[in-house]
Amino acid sequence: MGGKKKNEIAFAKSNKELAQLQFSQLLVDLKSQLHTTYYNLYYEKLKLENTDKQLGYMNDLLAAYKVQAAKGNVSLKDEVRLQSIVIQLNNDKLGINKNIIEFEQNLKILTGITGDVEPQLSEADAKNILAAQPFGDETELQRKALENNADYQYNLKLIDNSKLYAQWQKSLNVPDLNVGAGWTKTEELLKMK
Repeated sequence: MGGKKKNEIAFAKSNKELAQLQFSQLLVDLKSQLHTTYYNLYYEKLKLENTDKQLGYMNDLLAAYKVQAAKGNVSLKDEVRLQSIVIQLNNDKLGINKNIIEFEQNLKILTGITGDVEPQLSEADAKNILAAQPFGDETELQRKALENNADYQYNLKLIDNSKLYAQWQKSLNVPDLNVGAGWTKTEELLKMK
């Protein structure tokens, strides 16, 4: 009976370790999603600023071309080409705004903050983050990936867990033997006669 209980306890401990690995993977995924969403929002807002500047320049240029086209100094074809660029920039701006709204909603869900989230990052910090790529050579990268990948660790632990479960099930198939002396009053009475 001791082997059965020992195997059951080992299997239960293995299940606990699996649950801990799943939880740590969830935390890593949420942290990664939070970082990605934050930086995506930051860069989308920068992209929106640049698009607004370009749109302002193009609208001014288009207005000047319209005046010059009315005077006959530039062709109508150039004016139409500029109008299509302005329309494309407006479409790009709509797409960027849509992305910003999605990223803000994701950040609100991830952080639980109900107000607007305004990502703040200095230019020096942004450059340092982009420049700091901790990859190294391929074998080192692969080693770090295996060490820090909770899914990989979970699958390794799942293999061990399955082995423990099989061992526990085998021990349950072995019948319990009770060895010992037993006596009843009838046996005692028979001996007395």
